[in-house]
Parts: sequence; structure tokens; C-alpha cells
Amino acid sequence: MGSISEKVGLLIYIFNLTIILCFPMVVVLKLPSITPVGGAFALGVYTILFLKLYSYKDVNRWCRERTKVKARSLSRSLSCPSSPSALSGMQSHVSYPGNLSLRDMYYFVFAPTLCYELNFPRSESIRMGFLLRRLFEMLLLTQLLVGLTQQWMVPIIRSSMKPLKEMDFTRMTERLLRLAVPNHLIWLIFFYWFFHSSMNFVAELLRFGDREFYRDWW
Repeated sequence: MGSISEKVGLLIYIFNLTIILCFPMVVVLKLPSITPVGGAFALGVYTILFLKLYSYKDVNRWCRERTKVKARSLSRSLSCPSSPSALSGMQSHVSYPGNLSLRDMYYFVFAPTLCYELNFPRSESIRMGFLLRRLFEMLLLTQLLVGLTQQWMVPIIRSSMKPLKEMDFTRMTERLLRLAVPNHLIWLIFFYWFFHSSMNFVAELLRFGDREFYRDWW
């Protein structure tokens, strides 16, 4: 099987990532039937996919370059079999290019992380009690977010339309201050729902071992 050059592969990757990032934006802007919530969700999913594929490309490029450097520095072939003791200790680890498979890529796409690794930390088993608690939190907090938005924020926003049309800055400021409390509360609940409940649910389902979701994503 033949292979393409590094430059051609890079151009294809740039084109693919550009389409992934730009096409959903155009569809959301041009299609009037898409709701704001649906549009935001779609853009969020494609932005995450863009960042994941960018990381996947870069990590594999670094591994490829490191393999070439090692091949030039070693006097013997890299395909030379190692000792049985070394092989037994590395059976559960994947090295480049053994990671280049659809299964490995799709696991990374669904895993709750933006940074690709050849060997992700994995938990031994799925804890059903922990999984069900996170699922219950997801369902409960989703209903709570919808209820707070509909019963608290939407009436304030509707009552703000008249002051906005009349450019009544005093009443506009008062409506803005009234929105501050529910907005802050909804953001706090959303962050717990997303970074704790949802990500832990997906991580437990995939036996993904790294649970430090509150740290910097990079």
C-alpha cells in the first residue's frame, strides 16, 4: 500500500479541519429553522471535534518524527525483537504506528479529553453505582436548568423588551441586575452538570481513568 507525502497529508488535514469548523457555522447562520440552543450545541460538538482532531494529528506527527530520529540513531533495525522480559512488561501499551486504527481514533473522539495520548489511563471496571449516580445528576440538573430558565430568566427578558425599545437606561439597568442572580446560578449548575456529572458519566462508561476535568484543558 502506497503512502502520501507529508505536505499533501498536511494540506488534506487543513482542508478537513477547516470544513469541520466552518461548515456548521454557515449552516447555523443560513438555516432559519435551527434554534439557538440547537445551534449552540452543534457548534460546540464540532468545535470539540476540531480540537480533538488537531491534537490527534500533532501527537502522531511528533511520534512519527521521533521514530525517524530513533531509526537514524540506532545501528540496528527497530524491528529487531526485544527480550521476552521487555515485551511482557509492554503488552498493554501501544506504540506508534500501532495506534493508527479506527478503534483507537473513535475511542479518543468519545473520550472526555481534548489531548490525545497513545495510552490513556484506564480504570479496571465500570462502577455501576457511580455510573447511575452521575446519570441521575444529569437528568435532575437538566430539568433544573430548564425550569430556572423558563420560570426565572425568560419572564425577566420579556419584561426587558419595552425598556430596550424606549431606551430607558434606568429600567434597562434594573432588568440587567435582576438577571445577574439567575444567570450566575445557572452557570454554576451548568458547570457542575457538564464538568462533573456528564464527563464522569462518559469516563466511567469508557473506563477512562483521568478524572481531573476541572484543570486546564491543555
